[in-house]
Amino acid sequence: MLLTVVLIFASQADNITGRWLQVGLIAIPILIQVFFNSSLVYSLMRLFKVNYAVAAKAR
Repeated sequence: MLLTVVLIFASQADNITGRWLQVGLIAIPILIQVFFNSSLVYSLMRLFKVNYAVAAKAR
């Protein structure tokens, strides 16, 4: 999957560098969504006093 993403970005390098405004307009809402979702989950875990080992389980 990572290789696919790398190949897509490598093959579209001219479009990405030439249309940086459009790339930014797409990236900004995605970043906002990631920060919002992370903050929401973090706040809920704190609100319900979920143990860190459960809330941030690595496995």
